[in-house]
This record gives sequence, C-alpha cells and structure tokens, in this order.
Amino acid sequence: VIPKGSAEVPGYIMNQYSLDIWDGHLRMASTIGSRWGCQASDDEETTCKWTMLEDSDNFVSIYKLPNNQTSDLTLVGSLNDLGEVGERIEAVRFMGDKAFIVTFLRTDPFYTIDLRNSSSPRVHGELKITGFSNYLHPYDADGDFIIGIGQDANQDGMPTGLQISLFNATDLSNTTLVHRYNVQESLQSFSSSAAQYDPKAFRFLPIAKKLIIPSKIGYPGSVNGFFDGFQVFDVSPFGIEYSFNVSHVVEDGNRVNAEEIDGIDGIEPAVTTWCWYSAYLQPRSLVHKGILTTIKGHTVLATDLYTRIRQWELNLDSDNNDCSNDGYWSIAVPSNPEVNVDVAPSKPII
Repeated sequence: VIPKGSAEVPGYIMNQYSLDIWDGHLRMASTIGSRWGCQASDDEETTCKWTMLEDSDNFVSIYKLPNNQTSDLTLVGSLNDLGEVGERIEAVRFMGDKAFIVTFLRTDPFYTIDLRNSSSPRVHGELKITGFSNYLHPYDADGDFIIGIGQDANQDGMPTGLQISLFNATDLSNTTLVHRYNVQESLQSFSSSAAQYDPKAFRFLPIAKKLIIPSKIGYPGSVNGFFDGFQVFDVSPFGIEYSFNVSHVVEDGNRVNAEEIDGIDGIEPAVTTWCWYSAYLQPRSLVHKGILTTIKGHTVLATDLYTRIRQWELNLDSDNNDCSNDGYWSIAVPSNPEVNVDVAPSKPII
C-alpha cells in the first residue's frame, strides 16, 4: 500500500463508518475526549476536587483528496461543538450529501448534517431523545429512514436495555423518531446486541423488511430466564414488530426463548450438552431462498424465515472432548427440528 496523502485530524475516530469518501472529498467524524483531573478545593478536608478540566468536543472534518499536483489532504470545511457537555460520538452514518451523528451522555442528540457544500457543512436538525444508538443503518437507498440499534436510557442517562429505533429523516430540519421497540426495559435486567458494535452481526432485508440481530437478555447474578441467540423483527414506517427468535443457548437443560421472557409462546427446547472452552463463533446471519442461517457460539442453525420450522442444525461440540474450566457455553441443538407455529405470512422474494 502506497500512501497518497496525509493530514492531522482532531481527536480519534470511532470505527469505519466515521470515514467516507464522496465527490472527491474525505469526510471524517471524530471526538476529542474530555480531560479529568484534580482541581484545587476550598474544602479544608480535601486538597483537591476531581472534576472535568476540559470538555469533550466532536467534529466533522472535510478534506479535499490529493491530486497529481499535491500529496496533501486539504481541509476545506469543518464543524465542531456537536453534542452537550461531556458527550462523545456514539454512531455515525454518511449518506451522500448528508450525514447522521449520534452523541450521548444523558440524552441522545440525533444530528442531521447537510454536506451538499463541502466547504460549508452545517447542522440541519437536532432531535433530543432518551437513550442512544450505537449503529445506524439506512432503511432505504436514499437514507430517508434510518434504523438505529442501541440502548434506551432513563432521564439520568442510565441504560435500561436494548432498543431498536426508526427515524424519519425525509426532512433534515425536522427529523422524527417514528418508532422505537424496547427489547427488554428494566434496570433489574440487561439486554444487548453484538450489532451495536459489530456491523457484520446486523442483517436487514430491504425487500422483506425484516431485521435480524443477535441479542442477549438476562438478569445479573442469575441464569434464570437467560436468552442468547437471534431475534427477528418486521420493520416498516408503520411500526417495529417482534416476529420470532432463534435460541443458541441453554439453561439447566432447557433451551430458553425470548418469547418466554416476554410471556409469548415460542420454540420448544430439546437435547442439550454442556462444555466450557474458549472457542466461540462470532454472531452472523444470512438468508438464502427464505432459509435463515444463524451462527453463534458453538452452533449453526437453519430456520425457515416464514414458517419458523428448523431445517437443520450443526453442533460443533458433538464430538468434542476437549473441555476446560473457562470459556463459553457449548450450545445444544434440538432433537426435533419441526416446530408448530401459527399460519405464516406469504413469502416475499428476498
């Protein structure tokens, strides 16, 4: 790899979605973190007080790409002062002549940014809501609607559980949160998704309008009601609806379903095995000819996306005798792949 140009950028970037090339320009979203330290105190009992010495700041920087005459990246436009005191960038998505940025500390400012003029970017709108999104994904090709995966939070900024949001950004100056689905909302439980930080774990089918994400749901200090697998949702401008789940973990010999946590009948459990060791498949999903294949932990499961009937399963621990006292759960597979479900909807073409 031969470098073509270089430039100094303020702060640090979050991930690959913080960088984007469009119309001969490199666009970048970055954060300078707040600096904390000990400050002299008037209190006789303490010599100093731990406090924020410098506030954080969030930037959008736009550089002209180098040409045959120069090897430098030339800064042509920038924005700063995005976010409230102490906030950092949690999610970024560039979409042609616009960008979406989420910052968070106690609330979630969802910024829409006009990038039509690279030398003069400007904040077009700001939506303040509770919680935050870690990952933003376009619902449609034009980015008029944006899907967000993250955590909801209370007014104090304390996360309360995994949430899925759908934003209407048709009018950048008046972006709205049209729908939000809280997977599990409680300070007494936890719920999260690898898709918050790993975009490869996220799957959205734009024709079928189905969202597939891995999720974990549980309660600190207890294995009761623990769910670890994939959840499927129907997402449209009319709403976000839970469809079904594919469980990849067992609890005390029983496969646990997210439906059981929510009080909805789900897929029945079957045969189980236990083993501890460090090998672990990162969560991934794919759909081919209506068959949803999910990969997680130590199993690969294939399920009909519409009838929800298990097609086949692969237990990577079926012949494993190499166990240790630490690592991950070995995942069981059901002995009966067929599941009785309600009448399934007709299949759209994927």
